[in-house]
Amino acid sequence: MATAETLIQPSFVELLRQQREGYTLDQCFYSSEAIFERDMENIYRANWIYAGHVSEIPKPGDYFIYKLSNSAVIIIRDAGDQIHALANSCRHRGSIICKEASGHAKKLVCPYHAWVYEPDGTLTSARMMPEEFDKSSHGLHRYHCRVVEGLIHICLAEKAPDFEPIARDIERFLKPHGLTRIAICHRKAWICEANWKLVMENFQECYHCGPTHPEYCSVMPYYSAELTRKPDEVSQRYREFVKSWHAQPGRHDPEPVEPSVDRTHDCSRTLIGPGHLTQSKDGQPIAKLLGDYTEYDGAVTTVRIVTSYYNMANDWGVLLRITPLGPQATEVRADWFVHEDAEPGKDFDVEELTWLWRVTYGQDIEITQNNQYGVNDASYRPAPYAPIESGSAIFTAWYLKSSLDRELEASYAR
Repeated sequence: MATAETLIQPSFVELLRQQREGYTLDQCFYSSEAIFERDMENIYRANWIYAGHVSEIPKPGDYFIYKLSNSAVIIIRDAGDQIHALANSCRHRGSIICKEASGHAKKLVCPYHAWVYEPDGTLTSARMMPEEFDKSSHGLHRYHCRVVEGLIHICLAEKAPDFEPIARDIERFLKPHGLTRIAICHRKAWICEANWKLVMENFQECYHCGPTHPEYCSVMPYYSAELTRKPDEVSQRYREFVKSWHAQPGRHDPEPVEPSVDRTHDCSRTLIGPGHLTQSKDGQPIAKLLGDYTEYDGAVTTVRIVTSYYNMANDWGVLLRITPLGPQATEVRADWFVHEDAEPGKDFDVEELTWLWRVTYGQDIEITQNNQYGVNDASYRPAPYAPIESGSAIFTAWYLKSSLDRELEASYAR
């Protein structure tokens, strides 16, 4: 019997192969419900996705729910401080177990018929079931879960891809920032009325920074000038500064992990510019030093894992999680963090700390929504990315390759 999946696959494979290298995608990739469902299966369920930070569940029994497509995942800490990712669906009749977005539960008790589960998903009580009932085969569905540097990553696939290359690079770039010793000081979430791929294409390039992000460019004037490849005094001064910075001993200066169609992550450190110690209005410190840093080195660390970004200076940072909600709806959630010992009002000011990315992300939401509205127009046709948009072009190429590989793999399995 034909299913929706078997009916869509041949045409979707053909569409994937028809896309032109170095160009934006056909309109249907940004609007189709059927393609959105394939994206959830091929991209979001198949890869390691950032769910949250360990500080959100500091005590055994603490949990939060992460909703991804048609799956609700319980992220919970057990008595041994292990963190688990479990399906929020009882193995009896399928009722949700945790009704709140976050909370505390020593045991996970289904509100429907009171089946009881341990935080690791083991079923310990199924009242009034027959004696021969096998509790050991009716635990909650477990998802893959890995924690590195305090960052919780989950994978909903039956067989998860190798996480070790990602973990190694996260540790190389983020360990000095001490992410296991941070506190989230502010959270803001936006609902962007755009396809998740348009959101990502925007975040992967800075071609738009000059016209749209005056605040960001005021904080990163030298980097912004260098991006435009302007042969002027500002750009030349920045290049000389970068050369001098790298020549100094003792710098946290790992080899960059460049964007590639063959991996789901990239990592870099970017220098702000001469006289700028952190990403603040005047370039001066605005919070306590993070982790192992003993001085401000004027650089920003950025790590991307699929569709999440970890961006941080020496004294503060932001964890950005991008979650598709529908073909033209995407949640963009930002968590700002500081050293766990930092006191608000004394060591940092929340408004000052959140200013840069609060404004910049808000602008990104607006321009991406405008992008979606224009893509929906009947006149839209794919166009080439500019050379400065190489990050977007690589992301799109990765998306097409990953989707095609998954579709063909599923076809062969049948």
